[in-house]
Amino acid sequence: MKLYRYLLLLGCLPLIALTASGQSQEQAKRLFNDGKYAEAKPAFQKLVKRYPKNGSYNYWYGACLYETGEADKCLPYLELAAERDVREANRYLAMYYSDNYQFEESEESWETYFELMEKAKKPTDAYQAAYDYASLGRQMMRSVKDITIVDSVIVDKNIFLNAYNMSKEAGSLTTFNQFFNQKNQPEGIVYQTETKNKIYYSSATDGKMHLYTSDMLTDKWENGKLLKGLGENCNNNYPYILSDGATLYFASDGSESLGGYDIFITRYNSERNQFLRPENIGMPFNSPANDYMLVIDEFNTLGWFASDRNQPEGKVCIYTFIPNEGNTTLDEE
Repeated sequence: MKLYRYLLLLGCLPLIALTASGQSQEQAKRLFNDGKYAEAKPAFQKLVKRYPKNGSYNYWYGACLYETGEADKCLPYLELAAERDVREANRYLAMYYSDNYQFEESEESWETYFELMEKAKKPTDAYQAAYDYASLGRQMMRSVKDITIVDSVIVDKNIFLNAYNMSKEAGSLTTFNQFFNQKNQPEGIVYQTETKNKIYYSSATDGKMHLYTSDMLTDKWENGKLLKGLGENCNNNYPYILSDGATLYFASDGSESLGGYDIFITRYNSERNQFLRPENIGMPFNSPANDYMLVIDEFNTLGWFASDRNQPEGKVCIYTFIPNEGNTTLDEE
């Protein structure tokens, strides 16, 4: 009788284990669908260990790793899931590749994802911008400029301007709040020319940052004039103008930006009374992170720009570089 009960118990163990696994899986899926990736991750990790070739488990675990800041570990799981035709794994692969400058691979993953979405008769409009981002990155990788970085320093973002050791001839940089004696305004920047009778600055209007210029009239600044031609449906910030009075560097998060903010260059067209279409200055100045506040001190032949790539919240790295006279680019590899 005891032997019978023992054998019966052994026969039930796989069913008990399967039921427990099923409960854990369903609970983890609910957490995953609710965006609670950290809570769902341990259950999917156990399922992957138990069933290492299961495409769905690998996708869920890989996506949880990506969403919880462990993207460096997610690649093998997402690749296995994509090989087993788990559609959403391709979307995460595309994002991972873009984050790691593998833009060609990102494009391919997006294209595969779009094909699978079309087969399932699901819309893809929401992801078109991400695909365009990968395409832009691939183009930029083909023309990376050769520059010489001579120094870098990590500072608190709220005092990052202190790291710009500009000569007096190059003008000066100040925050909007300090210059205009304001409080609680967005992070606008004021660039003042060497002669101190002209400024270029950023200020918030209708929820967006825009660039303006103003001249000193007797003892006060005239009302700011909007710089035209820079794009209106985006944030434009961090202005700096060269000594020619026509070449403007600034940062924008518009459609041609690779990161949040990218650095752009434009020149003033006196005949049209506005700036020309801005151009993204490319890599290595710009990246998938925020890059901004490029300054070139023509009198000391030095330049600076700020970036939060690979930096914790609230920190920014200031790179000092030697500007090139030419426009030499590096081999893509």
